[in-house]
Amino acid sequence: SGKGRFDLMLIPYNKARQKGIVFELKAVENENQLDSAAKDALEQIKIRQYDTKLKALGCGATIMVGIS
Repeated sequence: SGKGRFDLMLIPYNKARQKGIVFELKAVENENQLDSAAKDALEQIKIRQYDTKLKALGCGATIMVGIS
């Protein structure tokens, strides 16, 4: 999907009425890195266009989630 692989994607049954969700997960060494890693995960979703598959399936909207 897009330019790489996402970690998890939820594809809704009713694509016209429900939102698809893309998750990108990041591991960190310590708590001080949590915020920046989550922001990096969101940026990766956008840059690598991980929502391409959802758009191709007809999902009108996508929720992007970065978790560290």
